[in-house]
Amino acid sequence: MDRGSGRLGTVVAPNGAVMTAPSDEVPPSVAMAGAPASEPASPESSSTVGSSREATPFPVARRSSPLAPAAGLVLFAYAVWWSGSLVAVVSHETFNAWQRAYAGLAGRMAIGVVLVAALHHTFEGALRIVAGESAAGAARAERLRPLAAFFTLALGLPAVLVVVWPAVRAWGT
Repeated sequence: MDRGSGRLGTVVAPNGAVMTAPSDEVPPSVAMAGAPASEPASPESSSTVGSSREATPFPVARRSSPLAPAAGLVLFAYAVWWSGSLVAVVSHETFNAWQRAYAGLAGRMAIGVVLVAALHHTFEGALRIVAGESAAGAARAERLRPLAAFFTLALGLPAVLVVVWPAVRAWGT
């Protein structure tokens, strides 16, 4: 096939962008799987050329901490649990019993976990806001990620100690 044939091959980049090139310039290693390098894989993929899926000069990776989904899940479970416990309260005695359970060591430790999850979720969210949608923002987020972890621990450990300490002190007496 010669260069003057005008036939285009379609290539899908790792970031999902669809690009076209003369078929003899598309190496077989980057051609779409199952499609010859000289033909588009499907009409849908060739029709997306020129659309918003074109290659961007700086693909942005939106990566977050592996603990971010867990922190969000802990906060959601706490909100559901607390809302359910408020709805389930039918008398003052029931409410006081729930509060005595929360005042024990196990209840205070659970509140400490929720507190650290809230701090982590807050700092990860702030990091994503600072990062924005640009490649420079993604690089900035990667540089600031250890700072978010530091603030989570620097504020979380004393906060857990303040929450748990009254139960520990009462446990020894």
